[in-house]
Amino acid sequence: MKLVGVFSGKSGFAVLELDGKKQLGVLLGGEFQPGVRLVEVNPDHVIVEKGSVRQKVMLEQNQKAVSSAIAAVVQSPPRSASCYVGEHSPALCD
Repeated sequence: MKLVGVFSGKSGFAVLELDGKKQLGVLLGGEFQPGVRLVEVNPDHVIVEKGSVRQKVMLEQNQKAVSSAIAAVVQSPPRSASCYVGEHSPALCD
């Protein structure tokens, strides 16, 4: 299992890569494999739990900057009602 991305906060989620193939978005508290739940989401790692055993999974080093930038954008309110963020462009705001 590899941690690909995170959004920490009140209702956090993580993007996990399972078996080196499939990426899966998991909500905090969600079960993503039989008996395995996401119990904690932090800016650089998550905690998963299977039974009474907890495991820390660190965010891939090259993904830390991307996740931090996304979290900053999502948590910052838009400057105006007409603010738009394009797929391949920076924010365009009045």
